[in-house]
Amino acid sequence: MIINLQQKEVAGALHLYLVKQGFDLQNKTVNIKFSSTRKDSGVLATINIEEAGTAYSSTPTAVKSVKAESETSKTASIFE
Repeated sequence: MIINLQQKEVAGALHLYLVKQGFDLQNKTVNIKFSSTRKDSGVLATINIEEAGTAYSSTPTAVKSVKAESETSKTASIFE
């Protein structure tokens, strides 16, 4: 089985994951930036959480990086 996800779907899943982990995102702006890594390291998601109305900066202050695993690695649900 192959499941293809668009970037906006992955971003939505990461947003739900943050809420499930206990992050209070009410009145917050969440920016998720995806970037490719070198070789077989996959994709890096940088998550910036700011108070609503705060201008987004390219150098975020509150950041959590989440590394996506390659196809051959073990998979686990982020919703467990």
